[in-house]
Amino acid sequence: MYSTNISARKILALVISLQLSLHGLIVLDKLGLEIPILKPVAGLIYLAFVPGFLILKILKLSDKSIVETLLYSVGLSLSLLMFTGALINSALPLIGISKPIQEVPLLATIDIITIFLCFIFYVQNKKQSISFSMNVNRVFSPSMLFLLLLPFLAVFGAYLVTFYHTNILLLVLLIVISVIPVVIVFDKLPKNLFPLIIWVVSISLLFHTSLVSPYIWGADTNFEMYWSNLVVNNQIWDPTIPSDHNAMLSLVMLVPIFSNLLHMNTTWLFKIIYPSIFSLVPLGLYELFKNQTNEKIAFLASYFFMSVPIFYTEMLALARQEIAEFFLVLVFLLLTEEGRIDVKKSFLIMVFTLSLIVSHYGTSYWFMFSLIFVFLANYFKVLKNNKGSIVDPVFISFYIISTLSWYIYVSNGSSFNPLISYFQHHIIGSLSSLFNPSTAIGSTIVNKTLLFKPLNQITIYLNGISQFFITIGIAGILCRLLRGKVTGFKKTYIYFSFSNLIWFIIALGVAYINLGITRVYHLSTLLLAPFFVIGFTIFFKLFVKSEATILKLVGIFLMIFLLFNTGVIAELGGYELSSEALSYSHNWEKATSITDKIKFYHWYTNTFDVSSSKWLGTFKDDNLKIYADKKRSWRLQGYGLISQEKIIILKNGTQIKDKAYIYLGKFNIDNKLITYNLPAGGTLMWWKIPEILPDLDAKSKIYANGGSEIYYQ
Repeated sequence: MYSTNISARKILALVISLQLSLHGLIVLDKLGLEIPILKPVAGLIYLAFVPGFLILKILKLSDKSIVETLLYSVGLSLSLLMFTGALINSALPLIGISKPIQEVPLLATIDIITIFLCFIFYVQNKKQSISFSMNVNRVFSPSMLFLLLLPFLAVFGAYLVTFYHTNILLLVLLIVISVIPVVIVFDKLPKNLFPLIIWVVSISLLFHTSLVSPYIWGADTNFEMYWSNLVVNNQIWDPTIPSDHNAMLSLVMLVPIFSNLLHMNTTWLFKIIYPSIFSLVPLGLYELFKNQTNEKIAFLASYFFMSVPIFYTEMLALARQEIAEFFLVLVFLLLTEEGRIDVKKSFLIMVFTLSLIVSHYGTSYWFMFSLIFVFLANYFKVLKNNKGSIVDPVFISFYIISTLSWYIYVSNGSSFNPLISYFQHHIIGSLSSLFNPSTAIGSTIVNKTLLFKPLNQITIYLNGISQFFITIGIAGILCRLLRGKVTGFKKTYIYFSFSNLIWFIIALGVAYINLGITRVYHLSTLLLAPFFVIGFTIFFKLFVKSEATILKLVGIFLMIFLLFNTGVIAELGGYELSSEALSYSHNWEKATSITDKIKFYHWYTNTFDVSSSKWLGTFKDDNLKIYADKKRSWRLQGYGLISQEKIIILKNGTQIKDKAYIYLGKFNIDNKLITYNLPAGGTLMWWKIPEILPDLDAKSKIYANGGSEIYYQ
């Protein structure tokens, strides 16, 4: 065992050394001597950890574990970056700096803040030291080194899939990850490794998908790229432009700051940095679950959360929600801690809730409704004897006022419109779809993860079984509470879980709501995941008396669950398309099913479309509209930086009367089709090109690159 005491002077020297190192690497980059990996790593530590760590120590919150220290430090750092960026964006133009969101003003401001924090930290702690101990033998043990190898397998596996069209390394990775819960339930790894294992599994699952393809993928991430790059290119944020995305500091501040100081383009920020931050969410959930149950149940619940495909597929196309969920988990951690909420804890809660608000409107509204439910449940004393503090009505009022104020007054209230639209249209309209088997969440999850018959039916059943166990679990806990028995769960956690249960039921039965059905399901499992393990235990206690044996069955179920959800079974079974990541290596363009092709072109961006989008964005006449089908319009926004107002969606009945551009992507050219779908993954439609563009041959072809084509009328 190695142990030492680290003085405040040593910490100060380390921070300043890191600061100077980043400056040196930036200078080398300017001189053409770039060190590719070192600068992003050093910069990320300096930007996303150091300021928050100093603030945490200044607050003297020394009772936090290593994991909590890491989580809160990252959370405080990200909050500082977003709000500091917004502040200098407004303040610096007043003193003559018209473009504040660029390298020099950003770096200078962050340096000054960091030095100021260092000064306060040193004054407070100059006679104190931080004890640090490490079991060297355990750190360099074979199991530890093997675990740390998994993220590298994900990186190299994704590289092989992208450039050499072989997925063998990703298959090995996913099979190894699937075995981990079995190893855990058979007590083959020590409990103090559980947090590391959770993080390793988390970032490996995320990287195995995000790093496939050199481009961003999905729909929303193109819009996020457009608004982020608008600030990067203009070097200033205009908060008056009406757009939901433009009100999100997680996009318009965090991305430009990282892009300028890490010298990374937006594509790789979304593919590497944002998933790295999001990988901390399951780690935070493990801490949250452990405080309510025990280490093993917390591990299995966190693993279950990660095993649902939405975590490592759809969420990677929602950068702003990745950041918002991280702050949401930090808020849950603080609200469900033992003891009263003091001034320091209140400060952290306030910072993280404000950061949640400016990160993603959908998640913020979701949490606002949950808070209202918690307030009503506490007011009517639904639970009388369960231990734990409850959120203060003052905090609930503060959150609601802050949320509505930000969304009404920033971006001309465009982020407030989804809330109004939700109440006006979607609640009543969705009731007709409640519990319709064809729109149930089990099939929706599978449809969005590209699994095909008959294995998709098995996957649907497995997801349905997991939902059944969640329902059993929360019903079992509710029965214990009604009988006055102690459950181990804090009152605040129980109330929020009941709120999540309502969202969970909505997700199970309603086909469409504004936030997106799979996202609602994903958010609901943030707190309901432990009830999967509890429900599994309650059900199998009818047949098996030993709880240890039942937990072993949970581990085996999770192994099978992950293998099916990630597409490993489908891939080994020889199916043409198994998952987004594994099937990228195939020649999926030759798939016989049109819907299969459409799904893949929905998720993945190809070089032809990127090149043509950039060309059109550079050389177009700004006075002319651009006609494109819906899925190709995303690339025009993301890579062509063409505003949505300039694009008209091609569909049945579209008529082109004035001068305009017509954009056809690789999918359109290869398959001679125009596609369209209703919002939130609704009904998919397609038509032959001559049905939509009967006189295309009479128009002037002004661009072609062997895949995409652009016409002028």
